[in-house]
Amino acid sequence: MQTVIEPDFAPCFDLSPLTASKRAAPPPPADYTTRGQGTESPAGGGTLRDRKEAGVAIVVRRIRPDDWRWLRDLRLASLADSPQAFGQRYEEAGLTDDRDWLATARASASGDRRAWFIAWDGDRPAGLVQGRRRPPNDCLLFSMWVAPDARRHGIGRALVQAVSDWGRSWAASRVILWVISGNDGAISFYESIGFRAQPAGPDAASGRLYGALAMERSVAQGEAYEAAK
Repeated sequence: MQTVIEPDFAPCFDLSPLTASKRAAPPPPADYTTRGQGTESPAGGGTLRDRKEAGVAIVVRRIRPDDWRWLRDLRLASLADSPQAFGQRYEEAGLTDDRDWLATARASASGDRRAWFIAWDGDRPAGLVQGRRRPPNDCLLFSMWVAPDARRHGIGRALVQAVSDWGRSWAASRVILWVISGNDGAISFYESIGFRAQPAGPDAASGRLYGALAMERSVAQGEAYEAAK
């Protein structure tokens, strides 16, 4: 069984910014990690690397309405950490009212229109990703990010698979994403789990407008890659 090592990158180009309400934007975090890089968590008991070596599982689950604060904090952290990888600016997202974050979490907690997923290391959030349905059967992957101290542990792969599994639940045939052109680490990662660049078509054309490469993988192929792990 081959282990895929996830490179350090914010892999998904985001073409779906949130709608912001007017309020003062908070300052960006100086150095976001899941609970402080290289430090111990009072609840978690050690760094993510220590916990992985001890066999502690990373859990990816769909967001719940009361997870809206985690969604807000992770999204803002991702924009501060990798502003070049997303279509939304940190300052814009920071203006979003808490009521809007709650509404987003509620809308994403059930149904087949959209879904946010958070990766958890015990009680610590380690990453997030968004899936959206494009009728009839395309599953779009947006906004993926893994916290700096949680990278190279397969969390990105698990987040991608969570979106793919959600798409399979409503009969999606493929997962489509966009990644910044020239981000060779991101492109190699996606290729390693079965994604291939779209040479032509409307998704490829829309990506080029933003300097991004459209990639896709069939849902069935995603299941095969997971079975082969």
